[in-house]
Amino acid sequence: MNANGGVGRPYWPNRAYVTKGDDPMNRKWSGWIAVAAGLTLLGSTSGCVITARARPAVVVVDESPPPPRAEPVPAPRPGYVWARGHWEFRNGRWVWKRGYWKAQRAGYEWVPGHWERRGNRYHWVAGHWRRVSAGPVVRDHRRPPAPPPAPAPEASAEVWVEVAPPPPRAEPPPPARPGWVWVAGRWEWHNGQWKWRKGRWQRAKAGYRWVPGHWERRGNRYRWVPGHWERDSGGGVIRRDHRRDAPRETEVVPARRGK
Repeated sequence: MNANGGVGRPYWPNRAYVTKGDDPMNRKWSGWIAVAAGLTLLGSTSGCVITARARPAVVVVDESPPPPRAEPVPAPRPGYVWARGHWEFRNGRWVWKRGYWKAQRAGYEWVPGHWERRGNRYHWVAGHWRRVSAGPVVRDHRRPPAPPPAPAPEASAEVWVEVAPPPPRAEPPPPARPGWVWVAGRWEWHNGQWKWRKGRWQRAKAGYRWVPGHWERRGNRYRWVPGHWERDSGGGVIRRDHRRDAPRETEVVPARRGK
C-alpha cells in the first residue's frame, strides 16, 4: 500500500502521476493549451514585469572572527551614512573589509551587520535598513552626488612588533602648499616584514598642528603611536627625532606659508 492508500506503484512527493481513468494524451494537450493561454495573457499585459528578489547568502563559520579593528569615523556627509568595517570569511581565512559610505534612505536608519554566535558556530547577520518612523516616506529620486572616498587614516589599532624598525628614509619634503600639511613617510609592519610608506599631503585644520606617528619602544617590543592633530597656539608642525638613541624631545618647526 502506498502513501495515497492505493496498492502497487510507490508514491513520491512533488511528482506528477496519471491516475486510472485519465487519458494521457488528453492531459498532454490540456497542459499545452494552459501554457499557451498563460503566455497570451502575459503578452497582453504591457509593462508588467515580475521579478524575484534574491535572498542574501547564509554564511556560517566554525571559527570565531577576530576582534573588530578600530577605524576612526570620518566627518558626517549630508545624504550619506558611514557603514563601519567588518571581518569577512573568504577562501578559508578572515579578511577585513574597510568602512564605506552608503546613500541615505529617507525614513530609515542603517543597522550594521555583525557576527552572531549560535552554539559552536558563527552566523553572519547582514546589515539592513530599518524604518524609524511610521509616517509617509518621501523619497528623493534625484541622483545623489558621488560619495567621498574612504579616508586613509593613520593606523589606529594597537600594533606591537618585536623587531626594531629600520631607520627612517630621507625624503625631501615637497614645496609648501597653502591649506595642506606634509606627513613624512614611515615604516609599517605588513605580513611579517617592514614596508616603507611614502609621505603624503594632509589637509590642514585651522588652529591645529599635525603630530606625526612614530614607533615607541616599550621593553623588548615596539608600539606604533598614530599621528594626530594637536591644538596649536603658534602654528607649525611637530617633528620628532626617531633615532633609536636620540633623547625623547620634540622640536616645533613653524609652518611655512605659501606665497
